[in-house]
Amino acid sequence: DYKVTGVQTCALPIYGDTASRVDAKLAQSAFARRARAILDESIDVPMLRRAGFLFTMSGTLAQGPLGSKLDFVPDAFAEKFLLRARYLAPDAETLAELCQHYRLRALREKDSAVKAHLSWQELDVLRERQALAANEYQHSSLLVEQARAAYGARDPKSAGEFARQLLTWAGQHPENSGDAIHQANTILGLVAVDGGDLE
Repeated sequence: DYKVTGVQTCALPIYGDTASRVDAKLAQSAFARRARAILDESIDVPMLRRAGFLFTMSGTLAQGPLGSKLDFVPDAFAEKFLLRARYLAPDAETLAELCQHYRLRALREKDSAVKAHLSWQELDVLRERQALAANEYQHSSLLVEQARAAYGARDPKSAGEFARQLLTWAGQHPENSGDAIHQANTILGLVAVDGGDLE
């Protein structure tokens, strides 16, 4: 509704659906700070979830010239809002948004240790998402994400286990197994190469 849209827009003045442009001056205005303060106290899950998405999307911009003009860190706000939404309503949609947040941060992170930690955080949330999987196809899709996150978290054992579970699922569902087999073998191949198994 208009209140949700208004608070989000004021908290982080954005132009375009992909947060491709942020007005740094307006983002630091008293009005924008007040909007972020409202979000800080909010228990409105849809608003927190949407705000988390917008702040996550703007995180890349903050790593460029824009970052030096902001007096806050978009990623920190995004994580805070999404974690509160998770606490208030740990449903599939909220957990998916939190996973995306950690995944995107890991993709743009340059420090390998931080990147691995972000993947570990994503993996932790993915376990909750698996418990909420509504059907076998959601289960297989999440297995792909779990295998990737485990590999990114430098946990080759878990990555391999998830990939093998995915192959088992593919054997039980041959009519929809093509992508599952590809994804599983990709992870298993990466794990093997990292482990020096080139045969």
